[in-house]
Amino acid sequence: MDIQRAIEEPRWTTRSFPASPFPHTMYPADLGVESRIPGSVRQALLRKQHKIRVHSAWSLGSNAVIVFDARTGVFHVGADPRANAYATAW
Repeated sequence: MDIQRAIEEPRWTTRSFPASPFPHTMYPADLGVESRIPGSVRQALLRKQHKIRVHSAWSLGSNAVIVFDARTGVFHVGADPRANAYATAW
């Protein structure tokens, strides 16, 4: 898929790994998903003992991406609709 489509796909996040700051808190099996993740996928994750937190449809993070393809000399850009993000290249 192209960069823009990848940025717009539904997102997930986890707090299952130790945090960097002391006391390195972690929440095993904690999984946050945007509500656009299909219900069937969320149910499958629940069956695998994940603790699901559903976030609003376009809420997890923000990205702007610029990739230069050295073979073609073309820049490919994408910007996140979750925020006022822009990507430009020349």
